[in-house]
Amino acid sequence: MIQNGKNYLLTLDNWFVAPDGKEYMAVWGKCTVRQCSEALGFNPTRSSNWIVEVDDGKMIVAGCQLHFAVQTDEPPKIQLGTYTSDETKLLRPVNRIYIPSMNINTFMSLTWDLLDRGFAPKNNQNLSKQGADTDRGIWRRSDVSMKLYRQLLNGFSPNGRPDFTLQDCIDNGLTVQAFINRRNVGKHLLFELEDLCKKENVKLPNE
Repeated sequence: MIQNGKNYLLTLDNWFVAPDGKEYMAVWGKCTVRQCSEALGFNPTRSSNWIVEVDDGKMIVAGCQLHFAVQTDEPPKIQLGTYTSDETKLLRPVNRIYIPSMNINTFMSLTWDLLDRGFAPKNNQNLSKQGADTDRGIWRRSDVSMKLYRQLLNGFSPNGRPDFTLQDCIDNGLTVQAFINRRNVGKHLLFELEDLCKKENVKLPNE
């Protein structure tokens, strides 16, 4: 029996396409079982009359598509194949597991595991765990978007440390102007950075 409010790894009978455009056959997140009449307003006549909501409705799985359910509070590990780019060993996921509420906490939990196994996550080739302290850094905040984290990591983290703080970034050249000058930085990301600085009580230099 699936217990509402707990995290499950669900294996489905068919592939599905997620918003990232990739195909998956498994999903992990907080699950809630509901009757179709409650969630959809009607009961199907030719299939199961219940569904599973994942992460507060970010994904809905029809009961007839559910094949396996494994209760686990830890994000699922990624099985990897490897390839080499510029003498750096990079990952290529073999299994695809969709995580609807992927945030920086979940992302970094997976990243620690990859770094422990000697991989550099794709698009973060400079990431290093050397000397890292998993109990510090802005990645521990649930209100930091992955996009902001990656911009700071790739542009201002000292020596690619994943456990960087805002002060680390400022000491390494982070200013309003330097941040704006990076590729793919819009006003919404600058607003997020400025808001984060206020929450952390850190002054962000203009230049």
